[in-house]
Amino acid sequence: MKNRRKLLRLLALCIAMLGLVLVFKSSYVYGKAQLAQFLLWQAWQENKADANHKQKAWYYADGYPVGELIVKSRNISQIVLNEASNRNLAFAPGIWHHPSNNILLAAHNDTHFSFVKELKLGEQISYQTQGKAQQHFKVVNKLHVDYRDSNWLLGLEGYLVLITCERRNGLDLVPEGRVVVVAERV
Repeated sequence: MKNRRKLLRLLALCIAMLGLVLVFKSSYVYGKAQLAQFLLWQAWQENKADANHKQKAWYYADGYPVGELIVKSRNISQIVLNEASNRNLAFAPGIWHHPSNNILLAAHNDTHFSFVKELKLGEQISYQTQGKAQQHFKVVNKLHVDYRDSNWLLGLEGYLVLITCERRNGLDLVPEGRVVVVAERV
């Protein structure tokens, strides 16, 4: 009976320790994400005035801030990184380099671009790049496309385009759909 009681106490202690470890880990990840956003914002403040300045948020970062995306109606302001690589997209939206004369921004749908699927036609978006004044756009189209299809880019010139993945069902481990929001300069 005593051994059983000791075993139950030990089990309860182990469960409590495991709970503390899980709480600490999630707090650590959240804290790290908040620190990253603060450091990105500081680097953007240094890069904003000079188109040639490439201040990274931390010395080993893969990318550096090149723009700021603002959706005032939704109280959203996000730093944009110089490339839409997987490592950069973990921290902020990135520019997708394409030969078209459009500003193509990509981000994950469950973090930085969670608002994109909710944007309405006519909604205002602003974008500022290094060394330039803010440019203002309004949403004119929203598309749902397959990730292999880039025909929707044909004929687009001078637009701001927001691209994020779209899960078509809860079982999509690698989403094949994309939500594309097209905004024209106003």
